[in-house]
Amino acid sequence: MLPTASSKLIVTAALFALSACGMLAQDIKLYYTAVNVADSTQGFSGFSQFPATNNHGSVALVAARTGDGPGVIKWEDGAIGTIASGGSLSAFGDDVVINASGVVGYAANLTGTVNDRAIFTSNGSWTHLIVDANQQGLVGRFLGSPSINASGTIPETLPSVRCSVFGSV
Repeated sequence: MLPTASSKLIVTAALFALSACGMLAQDIKLYYTAVNVADSTQGFSGFSQFPATNNHGSVALVAARTGDGPGVIKWEDGAIGTIASGGSLSAFGDDVVINASGVVGYAANLTGTVNDRAIFTSNGSWTHLIVDANQQGLVGRFLGSPSINASGTIPETLPSVRCSVFGSV
């Protein structure tokens, strides 16, 4: 007697179910641990949408601190440090970056100027200005988002402009 289509389907379903049980019985290894970096109980609010992490578990993000306003903070080895806040800076961009050395790149508006935005790097001890839109003759909102490499270099994200002048002799 030849097997019918329904008996083939039953055997296939049974084999599938047995193989699925074997897969579920395997150990699943988790390669991450969830850690509370900052929350409102530590005096923070208004967190950025895009925190950045590096391979050492450090986290950089924009958050508002009660009394200080918004700024860039870095969580590293269980401690929170301020990278940049208030003063001559405002409107920090959500898209901070951090490299393996813990150097953070971020963008912010420069207060007291018209339509000026800049990109900086900092580790919390020192700060470097990478590019200032007004100094480069650019409109600040077109500056772009920072990115950073392992050595802490941020490529300038300036728009490329080429001009040609034609004239008659």
